[in-house]
Amino acid sequence: KQKTAYEIYQCDWSSDVCSSDLFWPKDRMSRPEIEHALALERQGRSAEAVAIYETLLRARPHDAELLSLLGLALARRGDIGLAIPHLQQARKLRPADPSAAFNLGVALLTAGSRDQALECFSDSLRADPGFLPAKANLAALYLGEGRAAEALPLIDDLIARGKPSASTWLNRGIALDLLGRPLDACAAFERSEEHTSELQSH
Repeated sequence: KQKTAYEIYQCDWSSDVCSSDLFWPKDRMSRPEIEHALALERQGRSAEAVAIYETLLRARPHDAELLSLLGLALARRGDIGLAIPHLQQARKLRPADPSAAFNLGVALLTAGSRDQALECFSDSLRADPGFLPAKANLAALYLGEGRAAEALPLIDDLIARGKPSASTWLNRGIALDLLGRPLDACAAFERSEEHTSELQSH
């Protein structure tokens, strides 16, 4: 029996099907100490940045922005287990911020908690239906569960709203293949290959 496209292209966190990008808190305030910590992060001095965030948080333990920045700094250096509690607190304090739910979802997905991550990406979209990174990751997780009928509208909206990536077209092909539309799936796979070729030529 010939494998379907879905069986060949499993949704894998180590691939580019899901996005691991993290986002700064919405409406981030400019404070000298924070700007200094961010500069340290850009220089690869994450331990020093984390120390600054922790010092600031001792004075302001319920500062959602600081909680987010500390969680992001820890996540970027691979300390996911330490990052998640801070990102959880930030999400509780800023329920209307789509990036807060999204960042927590990315951390949870990295830790292997797919169901909780899916819930976070859904919450991110409820806070802002136009938040495309959450839409892309939610679609990829639906595909990973074989829920193509739920994934396809999200993917089509991503394509309609901007310049879709090769992985977006790939996901569309996977969804169409699962829904029994092989010709449409092949057309989407061709678009994915075109995008990949264009990137390689530049």
